[in-house]
Amino acid sequence: MSQIKPVNGYILVKTLAFKEESKSGIILKNTVKKGDLYRGEIIGRSDGSDEAIYSVRIGEVVYFDVYNGKKCPSNDTESDFILLKEEDICGVEEKLQ
Repeated sequence: MSQIKPVNGYILVKTLAFKEESKSGIILKNTVKKGDLYRGEIIGRSDGSDEAIYSVRIGEVVYFDVYNGKKCPSNDTESDFILLKEEDICGVEEKLQ
């Protein structure tokens, strides 16, 4: 099994599923439409970069445009893996206290 290592300022994000449910309680498969955002967890960043240049950290949940980034091949049937630049991230999920 191979592992993806981001380089050249890229961030590796594992997509997280949105749970959509119909009125009758049927769970709908992820359907992405123009203007939608993906939700994903940062699982890697390129090495050799100054820690201070990143405003996001590994483990944070972020939102990014459907058409940004590069999809990576994977055997994972539950999630996709996307390589993207930090400027492609639209928002970071914050825990409310």
